[in-house]
Amino acid sequence: MGHTCGYFWVNNEPLITLGPHSCLFVCTLTCFVGFGAYMMSFMKDSSYQFYMVCAIIVQFVCYSMVALKNPGIASALNPDDPEISRFEGHRDFCATCRIVRDKDTAHCYDCNVCISGYDHHCPWTGKCIGKGNLIPFYVFLCSTFGYIIFMMAISFTGIVSNIPTGHHG
Repeated sequence: MGHTCGYFWVNNEPLITLGPHSCLFVCTLTCFVGFGAYMMSFMKDSSYQFYMVCAIIVQFVCYSMVALKNPGIASALNPDDPEISRFEGHRDFCATCRIVRDKDTAHCYDCNVCISGYDHHCPWTGKCIGKGNLIPFYVFLCSTFGYIIFMMAISFTGIVSNIPTGHHG
């Protein structure tokens, strides 16, 4: 599996994988949760705090789905099969993974594995984005956009509520 670690195997495929840069996953997750908790410390209205907790949970779940889900690691059923050696030298053969790649499969040199539906290697999740986690990746991008807009709105409301009104008691 190259530089990735797989957990909870079903049908020779891992359900959960951690990429070679999993420390960046932990750092990014900590930033999302930490920033939300920091912003929550300034909120006096409990309804805002409730919405902030909901936003943090949504962001946590969306990000974790992308960062932990198998991106579509393509693996040979039996890499020691003597039949595989007849494909060596073929232009679609990956000597590292010992598989014949489909047209949408590419080798990621960071993870050192072939990924079906390879899109890119994401440093923020510490792994590849491929067929297995592409839709959760787009959901994560949308939730991040919403998270940022929500944070800006909360900050703006806090700033506006602290502007003096001109009434001197």
